[in-house]
Amino acid sequence: MLLKKSLVILCLSSTLLSTSCGAGAITPYNQTNNAAQEINNPAYQVNLSSYVDNSIKIFYPQLSSMSDTTKQEKINDLIKYEALKILDLYVAQENFSADINYDIKLCDSKSLSIVYSGVVHPNKTAYPLNAFYTTNLDLNAAEKIGLADFIDINNELVKQIKEAKYVAWDSGLNSAEELVKKDINTYDLVEILKNSDNINERNSANAFSYFTDKALGISLGVTHAIGDHAEFEIDYSDLKDLLRNSPK
Repeated sequence: MLLKKSLVILCLSSTLLSTSCGAGAITPYNQTNNAAQEINNPAYQVNLSSYVDNSIKIFYPQLSSMSDTTKQEKINDLIKYEALKILDLYVAQENFSADINYDIKLCDSKSLSIVYSGVVHPNKTAYPLNAFYTTNLDLNAAEKIGLADFIDINNELVKQIKEAKYVAWDSGLNSAEELVKKDINTYDLVEILKNSDNINERNSANAFSYFTDKALGISLGVTHAIGDHAEFEIDYSDLKDLLRNSPK
């Protein structure tokens, strides 16, 4: 799980790539492929932008071609702020490194759901840590939204998570489901989920949510031996009694 340290932000690089955006995924940057998948949405385009400072690389999306440029600027400022907020955990670190990529899980005229994942390596740890965090946006309101904004967080939701499909983010973790669920069974998930979707002291369990076109995703911090974070997806149809506002 992430250590709570931080690093001063020094520079922001220019936009690297543009693509149209629809209800599909954009291939995140990696060392061998920085080409984004083209998907169609007439409302806006997605530009691949980056913050690079020596051993720190964070890639995040920016929107363009929106009809409302004031709203577009507000959304882009919010995306950038949330993408780089992880650095606030490491402000006192020297020789800190990070390589964070993004994947868009849902983008349509109403919602944008961005997943950030990669590795961070604080200088006081023997090995890199696997990072995972998200930003979900209501594009009409140009505001960030969290789990508590559209779903009732209660014991029924906890039950759904414990029965949900485990989504291993690496093939080496395919066999870790039993250990992951044993780990999260020790959590007070109602309290954890109420504090989800923010990078701060209150979200010590590193709980985050994301949207796909068919399911709600939940990420929870777990022990390093089983990946540092674990994701679960629940079909919206199984949450119909809990959803107040559909993210899709």
